[in-house]
Amino acid sequence: MDDDRVLILGGGMAGLAAAHRLAERGVGSTILEAADRTGGLAGSTDIDGAPVETFYHHIKPEDGHVIHLIEKMGLGHELLWSDTRMGFYIDEKFHRFSTPLDLIRFSPLSLVDRVRFGLGVLKAKRVEGKSLEGLNAEEWVIRDWSRNIYERMMRPMLLNKFGIPPARISAGFLQGRIKGLSSAKSDVKGGEKFAYLRGSLVTLTDRIEEEIRPFCDLRLNAPVEGIESTPDGFNVRSGDQYFSGRHVINTLPLTVFADIPKNVPFETTVEYQAVVCGLFSIEEELTSLYWINVLDPDIAFRVLVNQSRLESYSHTIIHCANYLKQDDPLFEKSDEEILNLYVESLEKMFDKVTVIEGKVFRSAHATPVFDKDFASRTSDLDECIPGMTFAGNVKVYPYSRTVGSVIGTAYAAAESALRSSKSKR
Repeated sequence: MDDDRVLILGGGMAGLAAAHRLAERGVGSTILEAADRTGGLAGSTDIDGAPVETFYHHIKPEDGHVIHLIEKMGLGHELLWSDTRMGFYIDEKFHRFSTPLDLIRFSPLSLVDRVRFGLGVLKAKRVEGKSLEGLNAEEWVIRDWSRNIYERMMRPMLLNKFGIPPARISAGFLQGRIKGLSSAKSDVKGGEKFAYLRGSLVTLTDRIEEEIRPFCDLRLNAPVEGIESTPDGFNVRSGDQYFSGRHVINTLPLTVFADIPKNVPFETTVEYQAVVCGLFSIEEELTSLYWINVLDPDIAFRVLVNQSRLESYSHTIIHCANYLKQDDPLFEKSDEEILNLYVESLEKMFDKVTVIEGKVFRSAHATPVFDKDFASRTSDLDECIPGMTFAGNVKVYPYSRTVGSVIGTAYAAAESALRSSKSKR
């Protein structure tokens, strides 16, 4: 056995970032990825002749890990920074919601509640997320904002985003997302300042693959089908092949990992949300807004992301998405059925919609459900199997779920693997 080799389960952004950190330290790794490409939820596709991420992403000014990695890969000049605007679609109307003036004009809330909302955001920016552990989002919003804000705006938005009753959602995680969005406020125009990597994140994942190649044995189409803990480390089976290593970094969803045959006990109570995303090329410009939270029940999707506000394309590129329970009927519909539902809704929202191309992407494990008990559910994760460290979405709590925070978990896992290897020599 190679004493220093680390086995990495999953070749998404966390797996690639972990392998890169290990390679920087001169340590070899093996990545086992079930798909035929790396990237995971940060993967891309071609639509209307351009590469676009299958599930929307942007980079905030606070996302230091991903910005630093992009610069380290020599791609800093490809970061496109934009001043954007967000809004809501409520009662068949669009409402801008990025500046103080937008808040003053936000007619779905009373004037008193508009003031309360602004004060609630300011207070959320000063609160430490860990101080809210054990408190749910419903309790926190009603206590610190108002019941009317909760019922009229936050409750439907939280249901859209998390797919579970707000009484189960962690107040700390919601506070982290609000704080993260506030940190992206533009100093120039009062909107949100976001960056996008020209050509999508596949530009970054391709460059990482090139960098790690001398140190990393990257295996695609290699699902993990068995794990054996041994006195020397681990043996991991994929098909009829076995891979050995001193340490394992696991980036797989916990429920997927729990179902893999293994000779060590592992159980999890963490749940996951699914996502169904429609990616469209549209002839018309549609909207100047980048992000639209859809709170109208007659619309088939809950968020619209105008990708064309971050990069230039031949036509308008948009994402329309739903976060769902894994057993939601929408998840089981065909691509054609979903495209038809989403296009019908686009036609309700806009006067004219001419679809040039449309694609559907879905994932049963888009994000863990960050409920109020999430911290206790995962508190002993890195101690439950000696020699194994976890990384990815499940480790970002209580911080916002961004590419940067995921990369941060990968670096932490890689450093843990390095310390573990040194202690066993």
